[in-house]
Amino acid sequence: PAFNAMMGLWVPDEEKSSFSALATSGGMLGNIVTPAVVGALCSASFLDGWPLGFYLTGALAVLWYFGWYFLAYSSPKEHPRICPEEVRHLEKTVPRPAAAAGVSPTIPWAKILTCRHVYGIVIAHTCVNYTTYGIMSVLPQYLADVQNFDISSNGFLSGLPWLCCFVSINVVANLTDLLKRRGTCSITALRKANQLIGTVLPGACLVLAGYAGCNAALAVSFIMLGMTFFGFNWSAYNCNALDIAPLHAGVIFAISNTVATVPGFVAPAVVDSITSSDPHSVEKWRVVFYIFAVVGAFGGVVYAILGSAEPQPWGVVSQSPLEGESRLLIGSDEEEDDSSPINDGDG
Repeated sequence: PAFNAMMGLWVPDEEKSSFSALATSGGMLGNIVTPAVVGALCSASFLDGWPLGFYLTGALAVLWYFGWYFLAYSSPKEHPRICPEEVRHLEKTVPRPAAAAGVSPTIPWAKILTCRHVYGIVIAHTCVNYTTYGIMSVLPQYLADVQNFDISSNGFLSGLPWLCCFVSINVVANLTDLLKRRGTCSITALRKANQLIGTVLPGACLVLAGYAGCNAALAVSFIMLGMTFFGFNWSAYNCNALDIAPLHAGVIFAISNTVATVPGFVAPAVVDSITSSDPHSVEKWRVVFYIFAVVGAFGGVVYAILGSAEPQPWGVVSQSPLEGESRLLIGSDEEEDDSSPINDGDG
């Protein structure tokens, strides 16, 4: 949430997809490297092997914190090493913080909680995370129990789908921003198309992987293809809060991420309940992949119905043409209020 709030103050409108994707795709790099490294460490005799994975990831988290603490600043004007030209560019292209604009920074909770577009983000995020957490937690088990890979090979192969996802995230994000700058289609249409591609097609690929049986090469190929399509999500719901309410993107992401964390324990539990009686059963894993597909498709369809990339009146600072000063739009009676659950905000 803190990171999304900062992006709302740092990222120009034409770079929202590419910047957000590049920044958050670092998690995919972790998914690529960690399984292979931890798999190798588990095979070591030093400290019994497996605790080394916890020590390594914990140490890296501490190092990251110090980097964030000394390099990150709340706004461009507070950064001691930014050039004046960049500050002027960001002031022209990024909404100013409410406090700097001389208006109340009060969070419009009623507007947020009654906005259908926020619910579109929350539902899409939750369904996408079902696949994310599910693949992260059960793919090594599937490769070991069904495809019979050893722990070292398992770690390497578990990282390959995330490599495909990392590349896709950044390619699709830059393409999305390019199409937006050219005015090829509306940003709302781009977000919805990306969400549908990023949820429906990965599910189809996972189902095909289930029908690959014990053909390891074919199954892994389908999973890698599915995770390539999965990267489209990062140019859809993932940066949508920056579209509709840049001043409150952190709050919206906090709500969304809270709900979307639930699949972190639900998905593995569902997989375990299905496969525990016979973890080597191809048929049982086929059911698991069908569930991934249905949940993902549900999130994509709901987002296509509820989602929008149009800025909401309560989430932006605009320039008053008469008074020449910025003011916070809060969706008053004099302004169009697009937070109603029956208003799609695309008009």
